[in-house]
Amino acid sequence: MARRDLEPVLLLLVCVGLLVLSGIDPRDRFTWWLEVGPVLIGAPILVATYPRFPLTPLLYRLLFLHAAIPYPPGSLTVSGDAHTLRFVSHGRDGSRGVMKSLVFAIAVLALTAGPAVAFQCPLLIKQLKDQVAKMSADDPKAKQVRALIEEAQKLHGEASHAKAVAKAEEAAKVLGVELKKS
Repeated sequence: MARRDLEPVLLLLVCVGLLVLSGIDPRDRFTWWLEVGPVLIGAPILVATYPRFPLTPLLYRLLFLHAAIPYPPGSLTVSGDAHTLRFVSHGRDGSRGVMKSLVFAIAVLALTAGPAVAFQCPLLIKQLKDQVAKMSADDPKAKQVRALIEEAQKLHGEASHAKAVAKAEEAAKVLGVELKKS
């Protein structure tokens, strides 16, 4: 399996896990089917079309987030006041509602952490390219930094953003400059 294929598979597995968790003792089974029905229709379509029409990683993350939204509300409900949400446990010991909310929070954090690092790579690479452009083409430091920049771009293209940022920082050390992160 190629590295770029790993994220959609992981998102699908987490989505299926959340689906199973949400289906355990929902408050209203009919409403649950209405909430997860579009996911049960859309996910197989995405799997079937992936080999010929793969979407961007960002789009897969957004679709996952959109698909995961109906799951935790099995543990959330609108209270008597129409404007407030409160936690309601469906389990006998109260743990199930908390667990669903915890899984949802972890999923949201995981989705937002990757894109944040991904947006750093192009910014850091651009700063390095601007610094190298000011240097002589024959400078050995410039050649070394160009090779590190190329490697950072390759890692960014493979979605290895943490490694790409590390390579960019390595290039900055060779140049003796400090990179500005957003």
